[in-house]
Amino acid sequence: MISTPIRRLLANIIDSILIGIISFIFAITGILLQVVSMDVDSDASLGIYLGFMIMTILVPIILQGYFWTKSTSLGKRAMGMKVIKKDSNENMSFFMMLIRETIGKYISGFIFFLGYIWILIDDDNQAWHDKLVGSVVIDY
Repeated sequence: MISTPIRRLLANIIDSILIGIISFIFAITGILLQVVSMDVDSDASLGIYLGFMIMTILVPIILQGYFWTKSTSLGKRAMGMKVIKKDSNENMSFFMMLIRETIGKYISGFIFFLGYIWILIDDDNQAWHDKLVGSVVIDY
């Protein structure tokens, strides 16, 4: 069954919150370790801080990439949804999910978020990023 626009919105909100929490934890840990180790070695302290700041960016990217290999995202998984090919009902490949989630979502949001609003008038609840790669979001 094709997911409703409200469920898709909730999944995106969950995605944003979970990724934000994960990034926040790494950022705060890096800052706290920087503050605690200020009296020790400044180079080591800076290295620890930079390491955690890099992890703040890399861990969410790696986590999202993992879920893209499963044709879903953190929020979609939590809501019991996944992305499939419209014509064959198969999971999307990692490459197609990468296109959908990066270039496709940029296109959907570029002009007043019209690509996302399109979900409301499309028969299959497809946004422009779904149309770009031939996908639909379903409940499982």
